[in-house]
Amino acid sequence: MVEKLRIDSVPDLPTDPVDPLNSTSAEQLGGLQVTRVIFGRTIHSINDAVHGIECNSIIYETMLWGYPAYEYLPLQNPDRDIRLAILLPGKEDDEIKLRIRHAPLDTLRAAQPRKLVVEEIQDTLPAGWKAHLTLDRERCLFLRERADGEGDAQWEHPDSEVERSIYTLEDSAHPASTLAAEFHALSYVWGTPSWFHRKRALVESSSMAGDVIWTQLSIGQNLDLALRDLRDPDEPRTMWIDAICINQADIAERGRQVKRMGDIYSQASQVIVWLGPGSDSADRAVDVLKHIGSEVELLDRGGLSSSPGKTAFYHRADLQMGFTDDQWKSVQQLVTRPWFSRVWVAQEALLGGSRVIVQSGRSMVSWDLFHRSISTLYQNHYIAPDLKSDLGRPRALCDTDPSREATKYIILMGALRFCSEPRDLVYGFLGLLPGDLTAHIHPDYSAELGAVYTDLTLAYIKHSRRLEIFDIAASGYKSDRCPSWVFDPYSLQNRGPYLVLEWPGQFCAHFSECQVQDNASGTLDIVGLRVAKVRSIKVPVPGFCESKTEEDALRSCIRTVRGWEPEYLCTGTYINGESLLEAYARTLICDNLRDRAPDSWCPTLQRWQGQWHTNALFGDLAKENQVDLSNLTRQEEAPLRMLVGRNFFSCDNEFMGIGPGNIKCGDIICILLGHENPVVLREQERGTYSLVGICYLHGVSDGTALLGPLPKPWVVHRHLDAGRQHMKCLFYNPDTGVLREEDPRLDPLPNEWERVPARDRTAEDPEIFQGFRVVATGEVIKSDPRLSVESLIKRGINLETFSLT
Repeated sequence: MVEKLRIDSVPDLPTDPVDPLNSTSAEQLGGLQVTRVIFGRTIHSINDAVHGIECNSIIYETMLWGYPAYEYLPLQNPDRDIRLAILLPGKEDDEIKLRIRHAPLDTLRAAQPRKLVVEEIQDTLPAGWKAHLTLDRERCLFLRERADGEGDAQWEHPDSEVERSIYTLEDSAHPASTLAAEFHALSYVWGTPSWFHRKRALVESSSMAGDVIWTQLSIGQNLDLALRDLRDPDEPRTMWIDAICINQADIAERGRQVKRMGDIYSQASQVIVWLGPGSDSADRAVDVLKHIGSEVELLDRGGLSSSPGKTAFYHRADLQMGFTDDQWKSVQQLVTRPWFSRVWVAQEALLGGSRVIVQSGRSMVSWDLFHRSISTLYQNHYIAPDLKSDLGRPRALCDTDPSREATKYIILMGALRFCSEPRDLVYGFLGLLPGDLTAHIHPDYSAELGAVYTDLTLAYIKHSRRLEIFDIAASGYKSDRCPSWVFDPYSLQNRGPYLVLEWPGQFCAHFSECQVQDNASGTLDIVGLRVAKVRSIKVPVPGFCESKTEEDALRSCIRTVRGWEPEYLCTGTYINGESLLEAYARTLICDNLRDRAPDSWCPTLQRWQGQWHTNALFGDLAKENQVDLSNLTRQEEAPLRMLVGRNFFSCDNEFMGIGPGNIKCGDIICILLGHENPVVLREQERGTYSLVGICYLHGVSDGTALLGPLPKPWVVHRHLDAGRQHMKCLFYNPDTGVLREEDPRLDPLPNEWERVPARDRTAEDPEIFQGFRVVATGEVIKSDPRLSVESLIKRGINLETFSLT
C-alpha cells in the first residue's frame, strides 16, 4: 500500500522543476522499489499561474519501478558551458533513453560576410532585364520584362561574359559552432505542466562506485511525443532541449542559461520546430506548403516571383489555386497549432534561419519553403478570409528579420505572444535584441515583475538614446506594478494588440537624442518642450476590446468620428494659415498622405479631403449617416483602425489633434527630445507627471516646434529605405527636385564634426537617425550635434525637465 499525504507546508527537501519526482526515501516492497516523491515547487509556480492552484502544499507519493531520480551536476562555468542531451537510438515504443554531458559554448562574434549589391548587378544587365536579390540576400534572380509584366526568371546572368563573383556568393555556410560536436536544438511547446501529463526519460548515469546505472527524469507529454518522432532507430542524436539541458530548479543557472539561448540557437547545426504529433491532415498540409514554396521566390525589396523553371504562377495574387477544401482545412489546422502563438519559439526559429526544419510527426518542410508558401498564400486574393486571418501570426513571424527589424517591434512581437511565466515576455526574446541592449538585462526569475519590465524599458532607452518605446508603453491600461513610462507587456496582453497600432511618425524632435535621468524612486526625468494644454475633447471612439467584433468597432468608429466635425469646416482657417478643411483632414489621418510619404499606398490629400464614399468621416456624404463595410478599401480602413480607441481634442492655443481615448481636459502636450511623436502628460502631485500616451498634434511635425517652419517650398518626405522596411526622413524641394539629408533650417556643421554617409538602418539603430562623426576621435553618434540641449537653448527654445512617475 502507498501512503497518501496532504500537508500545509513543505519541508526543505530538494526539488527539481524539470523532474518533479525527487526521491526522499525508498524501501523494498515485495521486490519492488517504492520511492516517496514531492511535486516540485518551482515548475509548478507556472501551474499556479495557469490553474490558480497552490501546489506547494501537496505531497504526492507514487511508485517508481526501480530507477532513482536523476540529479543534475552543476555546470563548471554557467556563463560558458551548456548541457547536451544525446538521444539514444530506439524503436517508436521503446523507453526514451538519454545521456547528458557538459560542453563549452563560446559566444561567436558576428561575421561580416560580403554582400551582393543589386545596383552594381543592375549596371551589368542588358536592356529589358532587372536584377532582384532574394530575401536572404544571398542569391540574385534575373527577370526579363515582358509586355504582360510577368517576367521570365533565371539564376544565370543573361550576359555570360559577366564575372560570376559580381552576382553570386560562395556557399554562405552557417558559422561553425564553437562546440567540438554538432548539435540540433529543439523548439516546441512544453504543454500543460499538470502531474497527470508527465512522462519519464531514462538517463545513463554513474553510481558512487563508478558503475553505469539508469536514472529517471520526468518530462512533459509533448516532449515525450517529440523525442519519439525525432529519435533515430540506429544512431544517437545530439540535441539541446531546454526542459532537459537547463536545471530549472537552479534559479541562478536558469537565468544565465536563458541569456545564452541566442548563442545556442544561432550555433545549432539544425533547429527542429516540432509543431506536434503527426496526422493525415498534417501530412497533407506539409505537402501543400512544400509544393507552393518550391514554385516561388521571395524578393528582398518586397514581392514574389515565380521560381526559375516553374510554371504554376502561384506568385500572382489574382491566381485561383486549385487545391481542395480538405487541403485548405489541413493548412489552416497546421498554422493554428499552439507553437505559433508562444513567446520562446520566435527567437528559436528566427535565430535558426535557413537551418530550421518545420516538423509535424515525421513530415518535414524547410523554414525557407514554409516562409515562401505562407507569404504566397497571404497575398492571394482568393484565400478564404478566415484562413487569411489565421495566416497572420505565422506570416508576421516569418517576415521578421532580426538583423534589420526595429527593436521596438521585436519587443512588441514578444509581448503579443503567450507564456505561463510573465517574466518570459522579456526574457523569451532576448536573443533577438541587440547585444548592447541585452548587456543591461540580467534574467532573474526571482525579481519582481515590475522590476523586470522597468529594466527592459531603461535598457532600451540607454541603448537607443531614443524614447520610441513610449509608443507602446503608454497603453492607458497599466497596472500599479510599473511607473506610467514603463512598457508593461503583461497588461498590454490582457487588453489585446489594437492599442498599439502603428502611428506614422511625425519627426517632431528631428534627429535629437533623448536626455533622461532615472532615479531610485522610480521617476524618470526627461527633457522636452511644452507646446499646448488640452482645452476640450470629444466623445472617444470605442476600442476594439470594447466591441463584439472588428466590424462593430469600425462601424462605431465611423459614426463617432462623424460627430467630431468642427463648425465652419469649409470656411474656417487653421492657426498655421491652412484652411480648416485641409488641417482637419490631415489630422484625422495623422498626415499620413502621399505628399508626405511618396513611396506609400497612402491616399493623396485631394482624395482623402474629398471623402467621396459611403463611409465618409466628414463633409456632405457623412451627413447622410450611411455605413457600408462591404467594399471598404485599404485606404479607407487603415485610418479607421488608427482612430479606434482614440479621441479628438482641441488646445488652448487653437491646435487640434488625435490622442488616447482617456485624454482629459488639462492634460499637456509635450515634445520630448529623442521622440518622434508628441506625448500627452498628466500632472500629478508634487509637480510630477504620468505618461498618458502618444498623440498627433497638427502643426508641430518635422521639427517645427524646435526649429520653426521649413522655408518654402521645402517639405519633409518620408522614404522607404532600400529594404523597403523602414522610413527615413529627407528634405525635398519640389521647385528644383532636390532631395537631400541636410535640413535648410540648420547652420552648417561645425568643423569638428562630419556627416556619416547615409545607409540603411539595422537593428542596432534608432528608427529615425542620421550619423555624425567626431573628426578628431572617429566617435560616431546617431543624432545631430546641432540639436543638443545647449544648442536649442541658444535658439531660444524653452526646454523643461519633466519628472515622470
